Amino acid sequence: MLLFRYFLTIAMVVMLCGCAAQINERTSIKSTEATASNVSVLLEVQPLERIDESKSLTTSIAELKKVISKKYLGSIASASENPKPEALLKITIEQFRHVSGFGRFMAGSMVGDAVLKLNVKLIAVADGRVIHESTLDTQSSFGEGVFGATTSRQIEAMSVKIIDILNSNTAKS
Repeated sequence: MLLFRYFLTIAMVVMLCGCAAQINERTSIKSTEATASNVSVLLEVQPLERIDESKSLTTSIAELKKVISKKYLGSIASASENPKPEALLKITIEQFRHVSGFGRFMAGSMVGDAVLKLNVKLIAVADGRVIHESTLDTQSSFGEGVFGATTSRQIEAMSVKIIDILNSNTAKS
């Protein structure tokens, strides 16, 4: 009986924590030259036109911007700032399907797969040169059930990867 309680406790902890999102990265452009240290970056996040605007998409974009702004070592600039930012981080949402934590907990895999695919471009503003371009995608799968990643976990994992891209490409002169 005691062993069953331990098992039940461990199962509940795992169920509430869930799984982290696995990110696939395909880099198409990676410059060998980095820009100056801790540069000012203009952050632009837009969905493709074919993706329907929704409250969950708007909320996810705001969450992604917030997490990136908080974790980036340099500064995130606004478009109207003077002097102009040194780099533009252009994130295009290519695929998006929102799955909330509550939905995942209540219905498991029946709520479907959470999908997030981003095209990330880091562009030098001065000359328009593409410093880095990658496609990042993550998707939960049916087999993960209640343990599958939700959209908020995917955004957190994507932001870590984007911050790595930013910091590695703006780390040294």
